[in-house]
Amino acid sequence: MKFRRQYGVDAFVVDFYAPRCKLAIEVDGDSHFSAHGLAYDCERTNCLAKFGIEVIRFTNKEIFEQIEAVVAAIVAAVRRRQPPLAPPW
Repeated sequence: MKFRRQYGVDAFVVDFYAPRCKLAIEVDGDSHFSAHGLAYDCERTNCLAKFGIEVIRFTNKEIFEQIEAVVAAIVAAVRRRQPPLAPPW
């Protein structure tokens, strides 16, 4: 699965995006945990959902301390959202 970095969708830019399965990955730092940050993230997620895009989020801490679990979650999301293969005929 190919991912693009800093991909624009409508008025938003997602950290990583896999167009084939419409999966966005966000890496959240401290600014995302304020009241304003949480409200903004909710607005973004709702907007992206209108395009059929699922957003999964990970904290910086998860990336650095639990990378195996992060990779497993991404693989599971890709498998869940991957479109079926077209028949060969």
